[in-house]
Amino acid sequence: MLRTALVFPRLALARCAGRAVFLQHMPVRPLCGSAKRDGPSQAAQSTISGSFADLTGPPTWYPHARRLRRRVVYHMGPPNSGKTHAAADRLAEADSGLYCGPLRLLAWEMFERLNGRGVPCDLVTGQERELVPNSRHSACTVEMTDTTRLVSCAVIDEVQMIGDEHRGWAWTRALLGVPAKELHICGDGRALHAVRELLASTGDTLEERHYERLTPLTREVQPLGSVKNVREGDAVVVFSRREVYRLKRDIERSTGQLCTVVYGALPPRSRQ
Repeated sequence: MLRTALVFPRLALARCAGRAVFLQHMPVRPLCGSAKRDGPSQAAQSTISGSFADLTGPPTWYPHARRLRRRVVYHMGPPNSGKTHAAADRLAEADSGLYCGPLRLLAWEMFERLNGRGVPCDLVTGQERELVPNSRHSACTVEMTDTTRLVSCAVIDEVQMIGDEHRGWAWTRALLGVPAKELHICGDGRALHAVRELLASTGDTLEERHYERLTPLTREVQPLGSVKNVREGDAVVVFSRREVYRLKRDIERSTGQLCTVVYGALPPRSRQ
């Protein structure tokens, strides 16, 4: 079970980069008609403290989202259960939308999917920015989420990452801050408690939809043993780029089958 007591402090710190995003939305108003030589008045000091030093109310950092009473739908289930597909269909039907994914590849896949369906969609990641004419949809990595642009529908994928020690702040920020009339979040059930508590603080409504795996997952009784036993359609996972290319060579020599390679540094089109 995730503990929201841990989520909020990480969100408040937001690894410096996120903090700058939060503060830029805070309005700055004159505190009094005139300032005394010896510093701001007690009321002014109180206002400054309330605006910048008090980090106990993260939902208030996102005024665009708080102006809405968002309808939040939690698509909950294991991998290959159709939960993201259902959310993506709703996103494509909306007149404007936003997809927030954990990986460049997933953002790129949604970008291709929507444009392939005739829905103009932009791509925004930390490394890429592709703007499509007349687009009212955008696919981005979750750290690049825009919390100022109002959309009809938004999708936050892999919401269980909200509990991640290093990146969880980005999912918390997206969940609290995306100004979407309809917000679809996808993931497994580990984040349910955290999501319920966070949305209780925003006043949004939450609908929970449960999904079951569509294809069976079975475990092999015997270990692979040798790369000679690799069959067509198998995926072999290793933990360094050097090992990826060494294993590719060994598989092709041993089986006579062509083997493709996928690793993080490859651009999305090459990985696909």
